[in-house]
Order: sequence, then structure tokens, then C-alpha cells
Amino acid sequence: MDSRKIKIFRTLGACANGARRRMESISVGNEYKGTQSKILYYLLTHDNEEIYQKDIENEFDLRNPTVSEMLKKLENNGLVKRVQSEKDMRYKSIKPTEKALGYKNQVLSDFDKFIDSMLDGISEKELEQFSKTLNTILENLSKETR
Repeated sequence: MDSRKIKIFRTLGACANGARRRMESISVGNEYKGTQSKILYYLLTHDNEEIYQKDIENEFDLRNPTVSEMLKKLENNGLVKRVQSEKDMRYKSIKPTEKALGYKNQVLSDFDKFIDSMLDGISEKELEQFSKTLNTILENLSKETR
């Protein structure tokens, strides 16, 4: 295989690992951390919408048991609650609690800083091309798992 492709593969993995480690540092005490903080960020930036567990699974490409466990931890820490859907009584939507809303400014600020530092020095044109490339990679990966 082309050594350039192998280097890209390793670099992509290193970026994912580095982002995961940085994500672990985004927390308030033991209230939330890592992927839980991504879910909390997502809920806090969509707090006027009905979000279901399936939406979170799709947004982050996570499996049902993983999201169930994370939501359970966030619920136990009093950061999210499940409420009866106003649109469909068969479902429960996931909502941030008042406690979580109290962390909103910090969570949004932490994520903005994280994303800005990660993308520092990359032009808009480069970001646009990179986004297209990543989407192609995701499409290729989803073909392999079907």
C-alpha cells in the first residue's frame, strides 16, 4: 500500500485520539466528561427542540447501548431528564435540566475554545475541502458496515 495513504490513516487516528483526550478534559467535576459532554453540548444547543435518543445516536454515530449508558449517567447526575414527547406519546424526549442549563455558558465556551484551538490556522477554503473529504470517508466507512 502507498505509504502516503498509511500516513494519512495514522494521522487521522492520531487526530481522533487527540480530540478524544481533549474531550475528556471538558467537564465540571464528576458531573460529566468526554462523550457525555458532547451530548450535553448537543442538548444545550438544541434545547428548544424535541431530541430523542435516536437523534443522539445518529448525530454522533453511536450505538443504542452506548447512548443509553451515557444518558443514564447524565440522568443520575441530574443533568438530563426524559419527558413525554409532545409530538408522539409513544416516545420520550431528552431535555437538559435546570442544573444543566446552569452549566450552559461554560459548556458552550469550553466547546468553542476546543473547536477553535483544533482548527486554528486553517482557512475557510481548507475547512470546506476538509469537510468534503471527511464526509467522503464517512460515506466509504458506512458502505463497509452495511
